Amino acid sequence: MDIAQQLKAIRVVFSEDGNCVLAIEGIDHIHHTLLAHFKDYDQQLEAYLIEAALAPLP
Repeated sequence: MDIAQQLKAIRVVFSEDGNCVLAIEGIDHIHHTLLAHFKDYDQQLEAYLIEAALAPLP
């Protein structure tokens, strides 16, 4: 949900005053948030699924 709120904040700031600098800074912040999310959640899930897929059947 944090990512959606960040995107909304960028849209609001840009639509109100067209401040491209703030929009770019916001996009950079979202980029870091997405990378952290990927590292914390997606990579762990991917490792789990790969391990399960490669495990021999009983």
